[in-house]
Amino acid sequence: MVNLAIKFFSIGTLLVYVFFALLSIFFIFKLQTNKKFEKYYILLQKHALFFAFLVALGAMFGSLFFSEIAHFEPCTLCWWQRVFLYPQVIILGVAFWNKDRQARLYTVPLSLIGACIAGYQYIITALAPVSPLGICSAAGPSCLTNYFTEFGFITSPFMSFTAFVFILVLVFSWKADYRPIA
Repeated sequence: MVNLAIKFFSIGTLLVYVFFALLSIFFIFKLQTNKKFEKYYILLQKHALFFAFLVALGAMFGSLFFSEIAHFEPCTLCWWQRVFLYPQVIILGVAFWNKDRQARLYTVPLSLIGACIAGYQYIITALAPVSPLGICSAAGPSCLTNYFTEFGFITSPFMSFTAFVFILVLVFSWKADYRPIA
């Protein structure tokens, strides 16, 4: 069951990067003239806040699964990432329900700080064999502990970083008053 969850969340992480690539192509080549892509752009604008809520919810359940069911003990940096992720489930859920234009004011700082912490942990985990970096206390698990690596590079901090960045992209894509591309 744990291996299945690791595969599931790892494939989800890869799909986010496929989405990033498609979104980048969309903006680079200005596919505005292609009406086929316009409907997807409008769909993203209209429902981005809901998608951001789903990403935050999925990331929260993933972190809880890994700590409570898989018994991967969270380190200090993991706890700090949770501090910046968990409130976003409530903020994004309420903002989606109320179509709150101010959601960015709350989610952007949380996601930026969370992404910095997750990125830092991913870097120190990747550099662990060559550098004794880290900020973990002697009492808890090491921040350098890597419970799994999927596809050669996807780890728990990488998944967390991806979730924070994806939430940022979605929140900035959301438009309550979406309009077709001119």
